Amino acid sequence: MPRIPNFTISQTSKTLSIVIKLPFIRVSSAETLVEGSNFTFSCPPYLLKLTFPGPLVDDDDAKGMYDPNDDNGTLTLTLSKVTEGDFPDLDLTTKLLQPRELPAKVQERNKAGPPLIEVVGSTTNEDVEEDSDDEDEDEDDQHEVSVADWGKGLGDGVEIKVGAPRYGFNQSFSNSFSNLREQLQDMCECKGMDVLTNSQKRSLRDTAEDEKFDPDHYCGDYFTNHSKFKKLNEEGEDPLYSCARDYKPWWDEKPKPPPPPSVEGLTEALQDLTFDETEREALLSIPNKEHLISDHRPIFLSLIDILFGYCYDYRMTEGESNVESPWTISILSPTLSWFECWDGKNDSSKVVMAAAARRSLIYPYCRFLGLATMLLKDILRIMGRGRRAVLKALLASRAVMEKSDTHYMLNKFYLDDYVLWVQKIEEGLLGEFTAEAERGLGELEKDDWRELKEAISLDIPELENMVEEQSGL
Repeated sequence: MPRIPNFTISQTSKTLSIVIKLPFIRVSSAETLVEGSNFTFSCPPYLLKLTFPGPLVDDDDAKGMYDPNDDNGTLTLTLSKVTEGDFPDLDLTTKLLQPRELPAKVQERNKAGPPLIEVVGSTTNEDVEEDSDDEDEDEDDQHEVSVADWGKGLGDGVEIKVGAPRYGFNQSFSNSFSNLREQLQDMCECKGMDVLTNSQKRSLRDTAEDEKFDPDHYCGDYFTNHSKFKKLNEEGEDPLYSCARDYKPWWDEKPKPPPPPSVEGLTEALQDLTFDETEREALLSIPNKEHLISDHRPIFLSLIDILFGYCYDYRMTEGESNVESPWTISILSPTLSWFECWDGKNDSSKVVMAAAARRSLIYPYCRFLGLATMLLKDILRIMGRGRRAVLKALLASRAVMEKSDTHYMLNKFYLDDYVLWVQKIEEGLLGEFTAEAERGLGELEKDDWRELKEAISLDIPELENMVEEQSGL
């Protein structure tokens, strides 16, 4: 299969330059084709096919220069633009890659209409089956599993009926989870993914969280880390919490820009972030494809809890992820740990923020509401800096999962598509949702986070009052 070479793009108002890394190749075999906005470069074993925002022309001013001493071979191509002006989003390289053709099986199913009408692309069950067991399953053996069977070996020889629950990015998957090797099913808490409805999963998630909540742990972290107990706490704050609180993450390096008067101004103002070599390679590794999304809102809602897990891990590790990071990011996200499908009509950003904050008081090392509220503000700072900031966070989360023996499958179910999706959405759409989430957070924050504590439903006010009474406050 041809490989996509590493490349970068720069531009002037009249020309476009493509710098392609081609180590140890015979440049005499290279071919270039320009057809309007489409650009094709071929030099075995490399093949690069791009679609630019505007048309190009291979005229007399076009030129190419190959330097064998630059990284063992670098080709620089300069092409003229048909119309003068700047092309947007040239750093979002996945978006520029020409979409690959759909597999034949997917094309056939899409022609048949529902239930796959919402997805046009190549992220399908076939992608997941690459990591499934090779055992043959009897298609005629159908077995219904009740909610009461959750956690009791679901997926072992279970066949799911047509119309099974859907999950994953844009609910693109069904009947995929039980085919995975048992080790890979440990990527999330939920078992029986192929038989449980969304309402059943949510009910089971709430029950599991209630059972695992440790009031003593929460009270201990509350007393240790809250400033009101500073004079009473002889040992002082938890050093891991204080380091996480005081750490300055990359999304706080620059102040949030004031809202510009137009969407065009917003796009220009938020292009201050750049991608490093590792991030660019990750963008190239994700194939471009088309999503047919009827409602972006559930995707935005899941983005909140995914970013929450990322922000917790980033602060607690001070930007240096470790072997626990895949678990940390996924366990704090209802989307990644339970494949939660948020309802675009009935769920609000407040519901999602409360769900993520609730899990942060149950599972990780530091279970302090003050840290959770800081993370909620971190999410909005990232989203407020635009698509590129969100993309950097998603790429970092994806890189963390890729190193795990089990959690790497979350990239196939969610993060790969999120990385592609966020490159294609409009800044204005992200800005509108961010403004809504900011209003929701403002409501949760009133009266010492009273509404958030009530939404968490773990008797947080009562526990805090008990600690204060026992400490003599």
